[in-house]
Amino acid sequence: MYQEILLSKALTLGALAWRGYQLKGPGAVVVYGLKERKTSSEESIDAQIIYLSKQEAIQNYPEAIRLCELLDEYEPNNEMVVSFIHTEDRWIDSYQLTLEIPLIKCFILEQEQLLSV
Repeated sequence: MYQEILLSKALTLGALAWRGYQLKGPGAVVVYGLKERKTSSEESIDAQIIYLSKQEAIQNYPEAIRLCELLDEYEPNNEMVVSFIHTEDRWIDSYQLTLEIPLIKCFILEQEQLLSV
């Protein structure tokens, strides 16, 4: 399920990571309230995606040691940290990702898609 979100939402996650970094400084994209929904013909994923600054992430999830380590290591101009939080507000896991295009390009492409609709 996590890989599906990372692959299908890479552009959106990258754009949010860039915008969040510009507004709040280093931090993580958080996929919150993760749960699977089964419809009659297919499964879908229901979640909210937000950005938390490093300070907000540490305050809200002090037990997430791996998240704290990744936030200390990542390079915000070309990498992003994505964390998954379960529906019960329980931290699941975090990943450090480097996309093939810079995060600012994700933001620009996402804006262009929004404007073309």
